[in-house]
Amino acid sequence: MTYMVLFLVLLVLLFGRRIEHTLEKISWVMISFVFLFLVMINAFFIPGSVWLETGKGFVGKGNFSPDMDWTVLAAVAAYA
Repeated sequence: MTYMVLFLVLLVLLFGRRIEHTLEKISWVMISFVFLFLVMINAFFIPGSVWLETGKGFVGKGNFSPDMDWTVLAAVAAYA
């Protein structure tokens, strides 16, 4: 099995114009596959109410306490 994977990788790299360009295209395909797979799994297993609450969290202003220190929040956001 290991030799088959190695042969497949060498075959892909041999037929690519440039190695960097070929690896970039392969990476985009793999990232797209993983992202679409995770979205489909979430669409099947996560209830709509959770999706709605998540969407509200992205567009809403949130619940901040009145005595919150905005400087600390800005520092945490800048550090992150």
